[in-house]
Amino acid sequence: MKEFRKNFIGIWVLLLLHATTLTTVATAAIDEKVIVPKLIELLNASSNIAKESCVSKESALATEKFLSETLFILPDNDGESHRSIEIITTLLKLYNLPLKHHLHKSDQGWGATLDKEAITPEELKRVKRVVIFEMPGKKKEEWLKATRNYGEPKEVIIVDHHYYEREGLDRRRPESSIEQIMSLVHWPMSKTDEAIAVNDRSYIPGLKKMGLSEEEIKRIREYDLLYQSLSKQHGEVSEIKKHIAKVTREAEAIVPKLKVEKGIYILDDDNVGAGEVGQMIRQVLAIKAPASEIASTFEIGLQKGRIGFSGNPKIVQRLIDFDFKSLGYAEGSFVKYGGGDANNSMFFAFKPDRPPKGRSQLIPNDVLEKIKQQVFMEE
Repeated sequence: MKEFRKNFIGIWVLLLLHATTLTTVATAAIDEKVIVPKLIELLNASSNIAKESCVSKESALATEKFLSETLFILPDNDGESHRSIEIITTLLKLYNLPLKHHLHKSDQGWGATLDKEAITPEELKRVKRVVIFEMPGKKKEEWLKATRNYGEPKEVIIVDHHYYEREGLDRRRPESSIEQIMSLVHWPMSKTDEAIAVNDRSYIPGLKKMGLSEEEIKRIREYDLLYQSLSKQHGEVSEIKKHIAKVTREAEAIVPKLKVEKGIYILDDDNVGAGEVGQMIRQVLAIKAPASEIASTFEIGLQKGRIGFSGNPKIVQRLIDFDFKSLGYAEGSFVKYGGGDANNSMFFAFKPDRPPKGRSQLIPNDVLEKIKQQVFMEE
């Protein structure tokens, strides 16, 4: 860990390194004698990258071929997606491949779907495959597969690790989406990249298992929250950081007042449980929890019609498996999704669009009691 902390000199250190290197190679032709040495120099320059992960000539050439044949479709709505865009952009510039032909950045925030995204036939002309990053959408995926180049159907690669009940898609995988991207483009994972990946799939318990200090964890979390905020509002980074600090103070003031039942913190205020303050409360609790424990929160938003749970993977899995139609909800009348790491921390959310049959409330009290039974069931 001493070596890691010595090298952990900032979230953006690799990006700065990339920017410096790219100025010398961005205009270079795609020539093996030029590109391969530059790529190896670029990826191996950081002491954060283990020697055994260093890129080879073969993987450098394979990366160039893959990139030249691919359109990446990604949202820019959190730290994981933003870092993935940085990696792809860096490599495209290195190989002198036009961004407009190979990278489609969506403006959608959390909950982004492919079916809501405008993708033009022009974007698909020059590529053999499409890589879709955390944007589920069965109809558009089928449309992409049916789009042909030279008589061949498009290859569609799904990069995801979440569960989407309404879409009928279970895309849970052990690897985070950024880890899948790095594998596709042969990008050696630095310790900073690893921390961004672990944060997304395993949250703070996973970062603790990496051996990160509290300060390092907060920096990774700030990076994630920053790009979540930037996807919602186009403000100055400094102002957003001030806002994050303000929300953190609000959360820290609320935490001592929270109700606790069977070791689970209850967030039963609509304005707290589902909002940014609720998100920060979960972060504060997770950071202060002992390394051997997982802080769990049960979020109850009756007015806004949302139930959420974060923390204990066994409880999350129980909620994912639970048949909410048995409570009177019609097929397609609710959204249920979840994800995370079964060995560390997971999350779940239930959001009905319509009340159960014959009811007026989105989540009636008796329905809430049955959901509570799933949460507080004895292990």
